[in-house]
Amino acid sequence: MAQTEGEPPTKGELSCGESLYIDGQVEGTIDPKGNRLTIGPHGRVKANVIACSVVVQGKLDGNVQASDRIRSSPVRPEVDVT
Repeated sequence: MAQTEGEPPTKGELSCGESLYIDGQVEGTIDPKGNRLTIGPHGRVKANVIACSVVVQGKLDGNVQASDRIRSSPVRPEVDVT
């Protein structure tokens, strides 16, 4: 599993061939190539997301394309889902 944590924010296009865990700040486009994206409790993501499934524990602001499922913890994401 690939991970991104801490400061400063990561900006641009982020893609990988495995599941991705984000517990920091990311802005741009995220594509874990058909794998799962998990946004941890400290994650602050402003991005367009393409993934198999998305788990949001932090904050997600953007467009999401998930082929399987999207799950959100008590903090509600601000997303457009397709």
